[in-house]
Amino acid sequence: MPISPKGNESQDDFVSRCIAHEVKQGYEQDQASAICYEKWRAAKKSQMLAKVKKIKKSLLPMLQRTRDQIKDEIRKEMEESGKTFLSGSQLNKVSKNLGMEKNDLIRFVKTVRRAIEKERRGDAELYVQAGLKENPKPTFELKKEWAEEVGINFKELDDIIYSIGQWREGDPEKAPEKEELSKE
Repeated sequence: MPISPKGNESQDDFVSRCIAHEVKQGYEQDQASAICYEKWRAAKKSQMLAKVKKIKKSLLPMLQRTRDQIKDEIRKEMEESGKTFLSGSQLNKVSKNLGMEKNDLIRFVKTVRRAIEKERRGDAELYVQAGLKENPKPTFELKKEWAEEVGINFKELDDIIYSIGQWREGDPEKAPEKEELSKE
């Protein structure tokens, strides 16, 4: 029958009890001692991991709520200004509303901005993919219209068209050079 530490049993008490048990099982004193100390470490590690999981589980919803509140406040300010950055006064306002340090907020704003830009680029890629199905070789005017429609600059649009061209062809060697796309 396996032996393990009881509730609040001290290491010395457990090891003494365990060695006596292991010696009865046929192990020599040194082997029994090694087995028991390993059992003690494994049991304590398991208990510690269980505590950490419990703490994480209780803190995670609170951290997520706080993160979502910060995101919402930042997005609100960005939407009001129509930009993907916040001015110094906007940062001061948001940090005051949230009760956090301005530098912590700045790091978080950068993360949110990257997420917004990634989302915007994803939307632009979908739009351009649909446009390329109808017009595989778009004119300069059409590309300019697409860029304005999805709210990106012309270089970003060319990059998207280039990357879609590589993806569609399946071979980077067959994709046109970026300079060629700009001239079309």
